[in-house]
Amino acid sequence: MSRPPFPVPPGGPGLAPPPGYFVPRPPMPAPFPMQPYPPGAPVPMVGVPPMGQAPPRPMYPGAPMPGPPMTPGGVPPRNPGRQRTYPGTMARAGGPRAPRTPPPSMSMVHRSTSVYVGKIANSVDDGVMQSLLEACGGVKSWKRQEDPETKQPKGFGFCEFEDAEGVLRALRLLNNLALDGQELLVKCNTATQKYIEAYESEKEAREAEKQEEKEEGEAPGNADEDRDNEVLEKIMAIVSDREDKIKKHKADQERAAEVLNALAVAKPDSATGSRDREDRERNDHRGRSKERTMEREFDRKRQQERREQEAKQREEDRAYDKKLQEWDRQER
Repeated sequence: MSRPPFPVPPGGPGLAPPPGYFVPRPPMPAPFPMQPYPPGAPVPMVGVPPMGQAPPRPMYPGAPMPGPPMTPGGVPPRNPGRQRTYPGTMARAGGPRAPRTPPPSMSMVHRSTSVYVGKIANSVDDGVMQSLLEACGGVKSWKRQEDPETKQPKGFGFCEFEDAEGVLRALRLLNNLALDGQELLVKCNTATQKYIEAYESEKEAREAEKQEEKEEGEAPGNADEDRDNEVLEKIMAIVSDREDKIKKHKADQERAAEVLNALAVAKPDSATGSRDREDRERNDHRGRSKERTMEREFDRKRQQERREQEAKQREEDRAYDKKLQEWDRQER
């Protein structure tokens, strides 16, 4: 016969035990299931949470759920589902690549690399303009317009480059370049504008792909800016060399004029008669009168040439506007 785990109090079922009788209670269950500890590990006290863990909060009906435990220093733990990603990191980690909007294809745009170059001073020869354009890129053709009557070069022309890079560099570096008191005007028509826009879009897409393939933290290259600086140095060297040649030519002309003036002055003779002195005075007076007459005539000619030059410039400007409009309509 098995023995009951606890003694049955006297008095029968449903009756209270007599006074002074102690009824033992069953032991309370442990708050946590006991598990074996490795040898040498300290045994925690019953009812005390482990080190680094706060005791559980009491829950009441309707109370909100407690938030996650705070890390040391009061900084909330990072949510693993909201980590920031940077361009190119997902591709390197093997994740899906973000879809890229395809740029407009250059095959659908008419290839046009012609530009208009205007406001060229009459003193700037064609060789200087050719050198400036070739510094920007490969030149397929350069044609400066000429006056049909005088065959003198006009103040504008048309240049066709071998590729779009030459067009872009000419627009950046030659436009508004000052030469002999005038600033160059470089512009393109509608067809060339569409072509270089498509070219720039494809170029930016290629550079973005190359940047994604580079390692994280590697700075992007700046080849266009370096190339522009090299071309700008060539352009300024051409302009400086031309100015030096002009200054040297003017100095040579001034020295030659001084020598001629010195040779033209007659040396005084050794005559002692009054007649000779009077003759010299009369000759000097006639010479001065002749010089004044020549100066007045020279001033009149110079004013007439200036008026003719202004009229010619106005005619060239009108021809330039007309030619530019025809070219733009033809290319469009």
